[in-house]
Amino acid sequence: MTPTNEKVPKQTKPLTSKERADIQQYFSLVLNEMKKHGLPDVGLLKKAFTLAVTAHGDARRKTGEPYIMHPLQVAKILADCGHESDMVAAAILHDIVEDCDITKKVIETEFGINIADIVDAVTSVSAMLAPDESLSKLDLDTMSDVKFLNESAKVKKAVYIKCADRIHNLQTISIFPEEQQKAKAYHTRNIIIPAAKKLHIHNLVDILGNLCLQIENPQQYQELCEIYADILKKNKDTLTGPF
Repeated sequence: MTPTNEKVPKQTKPLTSKERADIQQYFSLVLNEMKKHGLPDVGLLKKAFTLAVTAHGDARRKTGEPYIMHPLQVAKILADCGHESDMVAAAILHDIVEDCDITKKVIETEFGINIADIVDAVTSVSAMLAPDESLSKLDLDTMSDVKFLNESAKVKKAVYIKCADRIHNLQTISIFPEEQQKAKAYHTRNIIIPAAKKLHIHNLVDILGNLCLQIENPQQYQELCEIYADILKKNKDTLTGPF
């Protein structure tokens, strides 16, 4: 019998040359976005990118895309918001302890304690425990939530990573059964959004709320979108001005 909390290997398939080029290009987009908001630590970001690419290797998401694209897209969400280099580097690295054979100590040695603490705060409990058949997935998920809430109270930047991570997961959740999608939305509303509200992360909270509504009540979401589009159309001149 497979232990309940044993890590399930991700599907793998060698990356094509085009996929590798796309990954590099997307990382360049992250850098370019950061340059719009200031002077990023390019050396730090390239170092994080190199480690993440190596660690995730040929792993793929259930959508079939290279797994490394997920942390890069999480990083892009934060770069778009104008966050600093340590936050974006932590976003690039946020899954390597949970999914790869990389320890917090390695991250601390290579990137310092601040980035290591951020990554650790968003790493699930299952990545840190020996296999234990007595622990169900619900037990592990609950323990991970408690760990995240406790540690993010000290490492506040972890909440930004968690929000951006959940945004991308909800944006790409359509391949999962409806029940699983709604469970993820419910968890977002009850765990992640309240934590983000305490830190007044309103821009990411708004995005998460919209994604949850889209999953929980797609008809109401569509109706609201149509009403909003109609308001914009009727008030076009007022909103944009005559020039």
